[in-house]
Amino acid sequence: MNLLRLITLVLALGLGASSAFAELELVRIWPGYRDAASFTSASEYFQGPAAKSNQLAHRTQPEAREGYYWLVRAKSPVAISAAKIRLEVTRTDSTEPSVYEFDADLASGSHAIPVGLTGSDWVDATEAPVAWRLTIFSHEGSTLATKSSFLWQETTD
Repeated sequence: MNLLRLITLVLALGLGASSAFAELELVRIWPGYRDAASFTSASEYFQGPAAKSNQLAHRTQPEAREGYYWLVRAKSPVAISAAKIRLEVTRTDSTEPSVYEFDADLASGSHAIPVGLTGSDWVDATEAPVAWRLTIFSHEGSTLATKSSFLWQETTD
């Protein structure tokens, strides 16, 4: 009988966590090109490159800071571990979107998450994407939240 209660409790807690995932909100996304200097924190400026910023940026080429970014303001009542961020981008030279994926642990509360195409993945500071969609998935693969540009919606309807 005690084992049955334990299993019921574990299942109830698991279902509760899943419903909290549905509360992940992508409050706003600001796309734009950022140069490497815009990521230099005050401590890094005064203490040198070893004093990196604690703002974790998800980049296609982690060592390259300059590139095109989607600054994602995400809000969640619970932390979400082992999430996956998928960014689909259509550029001026193609009609098919390129797909990029990033592993992420999302903290509870409201946080800014920089997601960037950096290095050779985005070299032209004057170029802007034609359309884009950003989706966050749970570690099980279910969609937690998605947001897209106006043109993405127009080209996929």
